Amino acid sequence: MNKQNGQETAIADKGFYPGLADGAMLNNWKLNNFEKDSYGHLSAAFTGKAEVTGTLDFQEEIVYFLPDHDSLKVLPLMDGKNIKITFNETDQEKLKKVFGVTEPITEENASLIIGGYRAGEGSVHQAEVLEVATPKDPQVEAVPFQLALNNNMELVLREPLNHVFKEFSLRGTDEILRGLSPAEVFQLYLFAEEIEDYYTQYALFNHDQDIGKPFPSLNHYLDAINESSSIPEKQTLLHRVKNARLEEVIIDDSSAYISISEEDGFGFGLSKNREGIWKVNWMPIQ
Repeated sequence: MNKQNGQETAIADKGFYPGLADGAMLNNWKLNNFEKDSYGHLSAAFTGKAEVTGTLDFQEEIVYFLPDHDSLKVLPLMDGKNIKITFNETDQEKLKKVFGVTEPITEENASLIIGGYRAGEGSVHQAEVLEVATPKDPQVEAVPFQLALNNNMELVLREPLNHVFKEFSLRGTDEILRGLSPAEVFQLYLFAEEIEDYYTQYALFNHDQDIGKPFPSLNHYLDAINESSSIPEKQTLLHRVKNARLEEVIIDDSSAYISISEEDGFGFGLSKNREGIWKVNWMPIQ
């Protein structure tokens, strides 16, 4: 019995790709050979090519690709095995560059064309990245809205938003804001500015614990307000928005901004907190 046959016997004993021999085809992949490393772990090397879709998991030290259900069917797998794929260092850097990744993150609905597939006995396999489908910019829709102003050009809130403001200013619990759109939270922030209710305005910021706060307390925020009191009225946010065409732009499930089209690129950022409620970003002017 030669070495290759010895490996095949070992493979059969382990149930690793039973019945397959060199040159066999599996889901349009050609089996090149079986190999055993110095630890006795078996792997099967395949030649072929397939387009796969799934989730890229950019971890601190490694990048994994988790194929979706349909993509598993075009890989050289048996018995419906769920796996994740990793890549060599060069391919990992390529993926980070294409997706603009600088920190751990997951990228869903990523599409890759892979080849050089190596299946191991475990759930982590390897492949070569032949091509990466460039991520498409998210489709965003700008929805225009108008502020309500009285005869003195002072901002007012329509009902039921006015009632929400009163409740929130009394109780300060985020749950009162649940269901509001970014544009509505933006209006609450502006109205607090109009009536100089800076306590309520401060409460409208995103106070999640993992977010850095330039004003760690209300007193710090009030100090900053006092220092900015010398800014000419025409340069204030409140004055600008009263004379601008406003649009709500939701970027994704957790981030949005208000486009203030009086000036190109001038906007106001908001994001959802951990409870899924829209709050104002710290330093929101973009």
